[in-house]
Amino acid sequence: MTEKKLTISDLFKGVPLSEPLKAFRGSVEAIVYIAWLSSGDIESRKKEARKVKELATLYKKEVDRDRKAIGEGLKGIRELRTRVKGLKASPGQEKERVEALKERMNKEIKEWEATLARREKIHAKFESLNKMSIARVEKTFVKAENEVIMPMVFVYFVTIWDAFIIDTVRRILRVHPRVITGGDAKTELSRAVLWGAKSIEDIRERLIEEVVRDLDYDRKKLVKYFADYWGIDWKESGVPLDEVVEFRARRDILVHNKGMVNRQYLNMVGERSSLEEGEVAPIDIKYFANCLYKLTELAVYIHKIADAKHYAKADIG
Repeated sequence: MTEKKLTISDLFKGVPLSEPLKAFRGSVEAIVYIAWLSSGDIESRKKEARKVKELATLYKKEVDRDRKAIGEGLKGIRELRTRVKGLKASPGQEKERVEALKERMNKEIKEWEATLARREKIHAKFESLNKMSIARVEKTFVKAENEVIMPMVFVYFVTIWDAFIIDTVRRILRVHPRVITGGDAKTELSRAVLWGAKSIEDIRERLIEEVVRDLDYDRKKLVKYFADYWGIDWKESGVPLDEVVEFRARRDILVHNKGMVNRQYLNMVGERSSLEEGEVAPIDIKYFANCLYKLTELAVYIHKIADAKHYAKADIG
């Protein structure tokens, strides 16, 4: 029996809902709603297109049956007309009846041919409208989902996930500033900064922001600090770090390179990449859902340990 995968809502159960996870959860719920609303509307359009396609298929079968029946009818009348043409009618009323029969058969053949032509024309128009309808859904709605909506919510989500990580760094540093106070490392603060500081807390916040900027720039160092200084090893979360790196790399090329894979992306992702330089990295609903789940799972894991090892102790103390 396979284990049931938790939903996004399930991931937050039993977790202390303090900041910055509280803000992160609110943003995640908003993103899920936007994605669901947009995808739901697009899916309804797809269903409409599928219904039209099904109707078109049934109509084509009906037209094919009519075409076959009319074709067989025309064939029979034409054969009969051929036989009538071969009749040698005697003068008088008999000849008139034969000529009238020929005329009637010619008229009937023309009517059958006209009926067939009308059905063919109607079918061609219906088929054209059907193709236009499906093409419109694929071009307008499916394209909108894959090229606008999903990339938009993906970029927004990874951005708020980054914000959660950086806000976590800030909160931990305020509680356990050993990264700043340990050792004899020096820092430079301008006279203007020192003069403008209203309290020692202002200076501390400035020092915290220096560390934040450094770790935000160097993500490998950030992950190492979480493990070495704060006892939060991302590798133990069950979320592959390779995927986390790829999510952020793809977000970067969407924001800075119109989604086109560049050398920087390939250097970050390495040989694991299935994309080639110059190729546009797709963001479909499946990819976005995987990213949403994995990064939320990692965020919850980080917050659980941070709360137990840092926030809760600070609150007690």
